[in-house]
Order: sequence, then structure tokens, then C-alpha cells
Amino acid sequence: CWVEEEVARGGWCSVHRVLHSASASYQALSLSAPDGARRRSLERFHPPEVIEKLTGDEAVNAEGDLDEHEATVLCCDILGFANLSVSVPTQQLAQILGDYYELLYEKVFGNAGSLVKLSDGWAMALFGMHGASTDAVWAVEAARQLVDEFEALTLLWPFSARLQLGCAVATGTVVAVAG
Repeated sequence: CWVEEEVARGGWCSVHRVLHSASASYQALSLSAPDGARRRSLERFHPPEVIEKLTGDEAVNAEGDLDEHEATVLCCDILGFANLSVSVPTQQLAQILGDYYELLYEKVFGNAGSLVKLSDGWAMALFGMHGASTDAVWAVEAARQLVDEFEALTLLWPFSARLQLGCAVATGTVVAVAG
């Protein structure tokens, strides 16, 4: 599991690199894409209030000023997904991922977070895009809701009784392109 590997290595430096990369891609997207395409791309990963900040008058400027602030990262991983993926049909895997991604969108966006990365059974969400001091609380609440409701989802998947959702939350200072 990616999260366990990061913890075992003693740090979240890879997370910070991913966040910096995500910030750079958001800046490139906001500066080069037409407004409609930019908004549609952002809607896949951000709640409405963050989209307004990224596309409104306060959007990233061409100079790319740097802003240092506190942010919280939530990493989630479906434990046992890789083993399950070799033993069940593709349609069942698609059902698991579809239900899981729907749950992620609901709980992350509902707690003022943004999805940064999705890949198979794991996801990374960022809390802190709007500078609130309660971002860590929202990230922990999202993690709690995800774990509780993921367990209920597994009841819908009789072929996946051995799946569990693992979550990790880390808070620290990040450097982002300011708007």
C-alpha cells in the first residue's frame, strides 16, 4: 500500500511533490485552457467554492506568486484490492470502483476538500485550498465518514468480503502558486 510505504519511509515528501505537481498543473490549466474546458476539468476534482476561487477574479496570476500555508492531505487505499482484482470479473471491479469513487466525491467535497489523485483503489485529497484553519478537522471527518460508509458498501459486494478502507491524514506547510 502506498500510504504504508510512505509512513515506513518516515515522511510525506512524496505527497509534497505530488501536491506541487498538482499545483503546477492547475496553474497551467487555468492559464491556457478556455473557460468552459477549464471549469469542466476542475469540476472533476473540486467542490464548487474552490472552482470559483480558481476561475474567478482571484485566479492564479501569470507571475505565479508563491503562497505558503497549512494544508492537510488525506490518503485512502482499499486494502486487498490488488489481490481481489486478479480473482473477480472486470464488471465487479468496475462496480467497486464506481461505488468507491462516488463515496469519495461525496465525502471529500462535502467536507470542503479537493481530490488530487485517483488510481485504482487509492486516492489523495487535499484540504486547505480556501485557507480555513479547520481543514485538518474536515479531513479527519471525511476519513471517518469514508471508513464507516465503505464498510456498509462492502455488504453490497458479496465477492469482496475481505476489502477494507485504510486512511491516513497528514497536516503541514505547503507552498502553492498564489492567486
